[in-house]
Amino acid sequence: LTAHVMETCGLAPGYLIGGQPLNLPHSSRLGREGGLFVIEGDEYDSAFFDKRGKFFHYLPETVLITSVEFDHGDIYPDLAAIQQAFRFMLRQTPPSGHTVLCADDPGAMALRDAAYGTAHTYGFDAEADWRGEMTPCDGGMDLTVCYKRSKELSAAVPLSGIHNGRNAVAAAALARIHGASAEGVAEALRTFRGVRRRMEVFHEACGITFVDDFAHHPTAIGGVIRAARERWPGRRLWALFEPRSNTTVTNRFQDTLTDALSEADCAWAGPLYRGAALPEATRLDRARLARALEERGLRAGFADDVDALVDALARETAPGDVVLILSNGAFGGIYAKVREAFSHAVEPSRESR
Repeated sequence: LTAHVMETCGLAPGYLIGGQPLNLPHSSRLGREGGLFVIEGDEYDSAFFDKRGKFFHYLPETVLITSVEFDHGDIYPDLAAIQQAFRFMLRQTPPSGHTVLCADDPGAMALRDAAYGTAHTYGFDAEADWRGEMTPCDGGMDLTVCYKRSKELSAAVPLSGIHNGRNAVAAAALARIHGASAEGVAEALRTFRGVRRRMEVFHEACGITFVDDFAHHPTAIGGVIRAARERWPGRRLWALFEPRSNTTVTNRFQDTLTDALSEADCAWAGPLYRGAALPEATRLDRARLARALEERGLRAGFADDVDALVDALARETAPGDVVLILSNGAFGGIYAKVREAFSHAVEPSRESR
C-alpha cells in the first residue's frame, strides 16, 4: 500500500514486497539511486544460521511500527525479548529520520522513548498526530485523514476492517512526510487493488464466497474475521484455520486462538503442520480448541485430513455463506480441492476481488 501510494504520487520508490501486489507490475524494483526504498523488515530470524531479526540488516531513515506483541516463540522466549529487539533496531535510525508509531497499539507506543529523530503517531486514537476516521461502506470504507486535527484528505478506500483503515492512514502519513500531495494520496488510496492472499476472493460457487487470507497470528485472524463481517454483513462466516507457524502449532496461543476464531459463526482447524515433531505437552490441542468454540455457540471441529475439511464444507455450507481460509502456507492444497468440490463456479466479480 505504501509503495503504491508513493508510486501514484510520483515519488518513484524502489520496493521489496513480501507478497504479490495487484497494482504494481512486480513485487520488487530497485528504484532510482538515492531515491526512496520501501521494504518490510520484521523481527523474525534472517536464516537458520542467523537468528537476528531481518530488520537488523537495514539502515532505515524512516521506520513504521504497526504493532508489537508476542510471536515467533521459536526465536524469542517472551514479549520483553521482542521489545528489546525493536529498541535495538531503532538505534539504527539517524537523528534526521522519522519513527511512525501506531497510537492504537500499546506495544508500539511503548517504544516512543526509543525513537530517534522525529516521532509521529497514527491511528484512530483521538491523540494520534495522523488520525483517521472511517465509516464502513459497500465495497470498503470512507476514510478521512487529519494531521494535528486539520483535515488532510478524504477517500473511498476499497479495503475492509479497522486494521486496513490503520494501514491506509499509515501509508498516507508516510507519503505526506516524504512530500506527496494530499490530493495525490487520496487518489492513490482510492485506486489500491490489494495484494494476493489478503482477503482475496479466489472462488465463488453455489452462492458461496471463498476467501483466502494469510492470517496466522491470533490478532490477524480476529481482525480478518471482523473485516469480513463488515464486507459481507449478514452472511454466515466460516473460518478454516491451518495451524502452521512455529508458534501457532504450539499451545502458546491456545486461548487467544479461541478468542480470535470465536469471531466467526463456524470454525474448523486443519492438520497440525509437522505436529508429530512436537512433544504432546507443548502441542496445540485442537480438540480443546473445538470444545471451547462450541461452548461459545459456534459450530466447530478439527480434522487431520484436508479432504475431510472440504467434505464437511460440501455437506454443511449453504448459499450466502462466506468461507475464510486462513493460512500462511499451502494448507494441503485446499484451494484446488475447494474449486473441484464446488465446481459450479462463477468468476469472482471485480468488486469482490
